[in-house]
This record gives sequence, structure tokens and C-alpha cells, in this order.
Amino acid sequence: MMFSLPLMKLMPTPIGMNLTLVRQLLLHQDLIDILKKIKESGQKTLVTVHHNVRQIHRVMERGYATDVQRVSKTL
Repeated sequence: MMFSLPLMKLMPTPIGMNLTLVRQLLLHQDLIDILKKIKESGQKTLVTVHHNVRQIHRVMERGYATDVQRVSKTL
């Protein structure tokens, strides 16, 4: 059994950052401050950028603990 579906034209939908938005991000003062802080502290940090296809809404950071757990081996 075969069905015939009508062909629809799909328009391209931007889902990521375009070059204008990337330029805005690189000049965003919050990101610049976060990167300076990361460079000084040397701590692993997750940087999250909230944006749509037109503008940067928010730049956030989250630090990670650098504690190392020691595991003893039993022979």
C-alpha cells in the first residue's frame, strides 16, 4: 500500500548563532569578565549563553569543584 503526500516547501529556519550574533558574543562585557576571571583562577568553568537568533540575552558561569578523590587499592 502506498500513500501519496503533498510536497510542501520548507523554508530554512535558523537554529544557531549567525556571524552577527557571534560578534556580539565576543564583545559582550559579561563574557569578557567571566573569561578574565577564569584565566586568573584557572578553575574549570562552564559558560552558558542564552540567546535567540537576534540577540544575546544572558551569559552565565558555573564553576566545578576540583577536589580529587583518592581510591585505595586492596591487593
